[in-house]
Order: sequence, then C-alpha cells, then structure tokens
Amino acid sequence: VDGIIFFDSANGEEIFSTLEAWYGVEIKLEQGYQFKGKFSGSFKNEPLVNILKVVGKASGFNYELKGNQVLINSKK
Repeated sequence: VDGIIFFDSANGEEIFSTLEAWYGVEIKLEQGYQFKGKFSGSFKNEPLVNILKVVGKASGFNYELKGNQVLINSKK
C-alpha cells in the first residue's frame, strides 16, 4: 500500500517471497544458504537493490542480479 514494504520480525522465506511478488523477480538461494535471524524494517518506494543491501547487511548475505533473477549467497 502506498509503495511501502513493511517487515516485522520476518524470516527469509517471508522477505524473499514478498520481494519476488513486489518486484517481479525470481530469488534463488545458494545451496546450503540459511537466512540468519529475523528482520524488521520498512521501505518506501525503494529500488530492489537498496532493500537487498540493507537486508543483506543485517542478515549476512550477498546478492547478484542477473536479469530478473536474484542469486543469494552467504557472505564469505
């Protein structure tokens, strides 16, 4: 609603499925990747990359964009 994405103690599955639906992308997880903890925050009219940067920093993952796919992997 009103261009706002809101997460309240969301796990990785909730975040990634929301981003897939919102931005029309497919998110693929590296084999063995485990999302760390829960994430809370809101984003208003933010580009996908900005959200991935913030959530990735908080939850310990890197991402790579390839067309309409987002590849998620553990920070090394």
